Amino acid sequence: MKLLGFFKYAYLGFFVLFFIEFLLNYKTDFNKSIVFLVLSILSVLLYWFRNKYQKRFKDRGKL
Repeated sequence: MKLLGFFKYAYLGFFVLFFIEFLLNYKTDFNKSIVFLVLSILSVLLYWFRNKYQKRFKDRGKL
């Protein structure tokens, strides 16, 4: 279960990577940069989703 907690932070790493690629490709190849922007937004949403449900399942046993 601790391994799943690691993947939560991997999504943030992917966000940083994709957002940097978006910034680097913005002026040269706009279509490619939009793909990287969408991927960075998806990685933040996946981090938020994983974090929310990890907290929910952790608090389940405290009832």
